[in-house]
Amino acid sequence: MVKADPSQYQEKSTIQIFEDLAWTHPSFYRGQIYARNYGQIACIDIVDESKSTNVQAKAKAQKSKFQQWVDSVEKSSKIERATLIDEFMSQQNTFPVIESNNIVHFIYRG
Repeated sequence: MVKADPSQYQEKSTIQIFEDLAWTHPSFYRGQIYARNYGQIACIDIVDESKSTNVQAKAKAQKSKFQQWVDSVEKSSKIERATLIDEFMSQQNTFPVIESNNIVHFIYRG
């Protein structure tokens, strides 16, 4: 993020999103920045600095149902993982998986 000032470049904040290059330009919509590279997509909330610690604490406290499921799969044995993934995939009626008004999961299996 930079300050909009034609006389100088003044960086206000920065964040490392991906380890490799992202060739596409980021998109901005409703207070969020969307960025992607070849294999990943990210959504970054833009919040007032005074509210950022509260937002971060809230995000850590509330994991999505999908993230909870991913955590449980990662803790399971390799044999159990295949079964859990097969069950999850067979239960989905549509893709992408829409968890709520603001959480959508694009899933690739291969």
